[in-house]
Amino acid sequence: MSDEQFNQIIQRLDAIRHTLDAGDQSGELLDNSDIIRMLKISKNTAAAWREKGILPFTKIGKKIYYQETEIHHLLKRHRH
Repeated sequence: MSDEQFNQIIQRLDAIRHTLDAGDQSGELLDNSDIIRMLKISKNTAAAWREKGILPFTKIGKKIYYQETEIHHLLKRHRH
């Protein structure tokens, strides 16, 4: 394993730790499939909302996570 590969692994682990620490303070972490089921939206809609900044998210590697409490705040803000 090269030094560069080792450093990339350490950076990923730090990102995971940071996300998990934030999750302890802000509720459960949900993945993309959880959000799609919860909000009854398509993958394309979820991606569009992420691009527009509507859905705050964290990406670790190729996996996308959402803070459960942030999703609840989003729903409250957009309630009619």
